[in-house]
Amino acid sequence: MRKSFVKWLLCAVFAAALAYCACTATARAAVLSPYRPGDIVTVGSYPQTQVTNASLLAKLNAAAGEWKPYPYCAGDGTPGSMQKQNYAYYRDVSYNGETYRGVKNIESRPALVYESLSAAQDTAQVLWFRYEPVEWIVLDPAEGLLLSRRVLDAQPLRDAVYSKQTAVEAPGEGDDDFPELWYNEEFYADPAFTVPANAYEGASIGEWLNASFYPDAFSGDARRYVEAYAPGEGEAPSVYAALPSAEELGLLEDEINPAFAAELRAQGTAYAAAQGLMSAEQSALWITRTPAFGTDAVFAYAEELQTAITYVTFTGVRPVVRVNFGECFAGDVDGDDAVTAADARIVLRVSVGLDYLPRQSLYYADADGSGDVTAADARLVLRFSVKLEPETSLSHFFKPSYTAPEPIADGNKFFVDNITVTEGQTLSLASTLPVLGTQYHWYSSVPQTVSVSNDGVITARSEGFACVYLSAGGNRYYYFVTVLTPLQQRIWALREKYPHGYYWNDYPKSETYPDVTETPCTDHAAGVYAHCIGQCAGFAMLLSNEVFGKSAPYYKGVQVSGIKVGDYIRCLPHHSVFVIDTVQKGDVIGYDIAKDENKIAQYDSITVAECNWDRKCGIRWDRSIRLDTLSISSADSYSRYK
Repeated sequence: MRKSFVKWLLCAVFAAALAYCACTATARAAVLSPYRPGDIVTVGSYPQTQVTNASLLAKLNAAAGEWKPYPYCAGDGTPGSMQKQNYAYYRDVSYNGETYRGVKNIESRPALVYESLSAAQDTAQVLWFRYEPVEWIVLDPAEGLLLSRRVLDAQPLRDAVYSKQTAVEAPGEGDDDFPELWYNEEFYADPAFTVPANAYEGASIGEWLNASFYPDAFSGDARRYVEAYAPGEGEAPSVYAALPSAEELGLLEDEINPAFAAELRAQGTAYAAAQGLMSAEQSALWITRTPAFGTDAVFAYAEELQTAITYVTFTGVRPVVRVNFGECFAGDVDGDDAVTAADARIVLRVSVGLDYLPRQSLYYADADGSGDVTAADARLVLRFSVKLEPETSLSHFFKPSYTAPEPIADGNKFFVDNITVTEGQTLSLASTLPVLGTQYHWYSSVPQTVSVSNDGVITARSEGFACVYLSAGGNRYYYFVTVLTPLQQRIWALREKYPHGYYWNDYPKSETYPDVTETPCTDHAAGVYAHCIGQCAGFAMLLSNEVFGKSAPYYKGVQVSGIKVGDYIRCLPHHSVFVIDTVQKGDVIGYDIAKDENKIAQYDSITVAECNWDRKCGIRWDRSIRLDTLSISSADSYSRYK
């Protein structure tokens, strides 16, 4: 089958004169990352620096707001006695365009999750911390894998542990009749003593990362970057933040070896210190998700990985997230890795129809994320270029890479456009280029999918992907062509009706798209989960009915190996998706312009549309799922094919 519906990450191109930047299509939407391992990007925000200004502190303390208890545990000093207790509180306050978090401790946080509480030194003191952009180290640019640069918080791997003592004979001591016994104390995650305390799956840190850290760090438009990230066997598809594994840290060590020890010496923020982080002058103790021997887990401290117990509260957290780089560089429409006044001029001309941008570049021109390129975008880009607007004002912006992309070997190659056609359709490409002289020739990288005549007319032969390019006057001009089946064309049209980034709920409808809303659901935030539980299933069923008709029969019992475009799939443990594409290992999924060769799929996958992936009724298109990682409920998955 063909390459997934693409959401291209290309350095922005302007007409046919922009310098080439190597681009290929992948099932994950990011075609080319402008970053390398070890580069720093900023996305999201989290409390970090402590506020010390007396005037500001007075205003924050006087601001209205509800104090909420942290979900922290304490006990009576023995394993198994821990329970959540309200002794530490927080609240967030917005003031003068910035957000701050207040922290108030009634009693001191115990070092172990089951230790008893002790009175804080100053129960009346409230500390305030400023929300600031989070810096991330790029671990794997192709996968969009990021590790926070600093230790952002302090949390135990598990907030509940149980101990079991096992008698063992002390070797070489006592006499033959009455040997001396020793007792080994082992820690477990459950009172039945079946799950080791250092097992990451099911650990409380996972719930904290996704129920507390993720919504705090990625609010509003920032959530459009973060993709599902399931590091453990059987993890739910709603996992968006995790602890790093030793293997992922190895990526960092392999790629930027000289700086690896320095990256292990991560410093903690002032906010993390307020949560109890154990920190030295140049490094802090932080946890990974890789278990060690016994009941220990692997931690990083100073310049090496070590082991420590899993239920201490002073271990730091450096989250790992997986982002879609296809959303980056808003405002950088000319592709020079910087937002300047030149970009603002282009955006303004495009907004009034005086200039044309290829479709993928319109993504970057739409700086405010409204869906349209307007004069407001031009103004925002201009103000940002002269530092009158913060990075967060651009709705999908990453800080550019510290390291420039590799220089290209051949500067006479130009990407022109992405084109979507239906099987059997013909289209002339010659009219999109200027007169180039008499010596030219057209080529197709997959003629059986897309053929091209000598005068630049393409014919869509079969569903799939092909690169069509014109060689003329020493230059080459490239088009990426996706051929859809009639069924896929009907699905493609639904993108305009139910667009990515909007919401499917009962709020007032969008004026631009009357079938969706612009307002995220707040039921989950209020604890009213029942309203949203069926949103994913309802939306997947809606798309199925839109494509096939409500009266079309459906057949249950779909197997992973037999998934087809248009199928409704119930992913375990509890999420429904609608299949919009399938990819088989060996399919042509893109083109490498630098090497002038096709890119081949390395695994079988499906591409889906879904709702409520963010637990706010959000709509998302084009997420790719590898079949070798997919578990489904066949009894609850159905197809409209017999």
